[in-house]
Amino acid sequence: MALAVTYTAHWAQEKIHDARDKRFRVVCTGRRFGKTLCLAGELIECALQVPGDYGWVAPTYNVAERGREAFMAAAAPWFLRFVGRTPSRVEFRNEDGELCRVWFLSADNPENIRGYGFKGIVVDEAAVIPPDVWNYILRPTIAQTEGWAVFISTPKGRNWFYDLFMRGLDPDEPHYRSFKFPSNASPFFPASEWDDAKRTLPADVFKQEYEAEFLEDSAGVFRGVSSCLFPEKAITRDDRAGPVVIGCDIAKHTDFTVLIAMNLKTGRCLEIERFNQLNWPVQKDRILSFSRKWQGRVILDATGAGDPIYDDLVR
Repeated sequence: MALAVTYTAHWAQEKIHDARDKRFRVVCTGRRFGKTLCLAGELIECALQVPGDYGWVAPTYNVAERGREAFMAAAAPWFLRFVGRTPSRVEFRNEDGELCRVWFLSADNPENIRGYGFKGIVVDEAAVIPPDVWNYILRPTIAQTEGWAVFISTPKGRNWFYDLFMRGLDPDEPHYRSFKFPSNASPFFPASEWDDAKRTLPADVFKQEYEAEFLEDSAGVFRGVSSCLFPEKAITRDDRAGPVVIGCDIAKHTDFTVLIAMNLKTGRCLEIERFNQLNWPVQKDRILSFSRKWQGRVILDATGAGDPIYDDLVR
């Protein structure tokens, strides 16, 4: 039956496979590294050894289709049987005739995932999936089986995928392991394409999409925010005495509450503070302390209107 698996790992993919003893793996790579094929091949082998149900979760069904294509590339066509649409699944059997199933699911309607139970899941393009999908929907699907999860993605700023990646580097988190590879870690990535992309693309885009770097500003509209901050010794008396506006974006669940103080006249960015996983009374004290420090007028993100946290601050 092993002859049915046609996937062969290159050196960087092999390092990912070698860490299967970790329950949670975070794989951050540049584009066209081969991360989807890597996990499709591994998932087939895992299911052959431990038959049962597994999950492949992507941001949308269109992206999940790439997972189907990777499975077709990783195994002989006669070995796999694809069933259904949205959600679809692939079925195959091990040498003992036991059934293995991998479900291709979409995170854009996460409620449809409730009720599944998996022995392992792959979260594809995890950086663009909302963190609550993992916390409230996906994590419980592997609770009863004590299953594993692998998060694969190209980075998109320092969001929850970045937090997971950092957890995998923490020696105090023995169940996590993180990997980071640029696109050209794959021996199949053309050197000429790497050189041309590096020469023609904006530097931050190349760093994120090809070098797999976690950029603070996500290679997006707001670039260089940290460099706009003035060191405390450069803040003048006029900055402190002049009118200060404090922007406050309150996190409701797993995102960060963010505070920023700016001089209304000069536009100077005086200080930024962010925090999460704090009880509301503690957050409220932090926000009030920040506003008292700069004696500024607080402007709250209006999208929080109606939330008890927002309304309590307004009062």
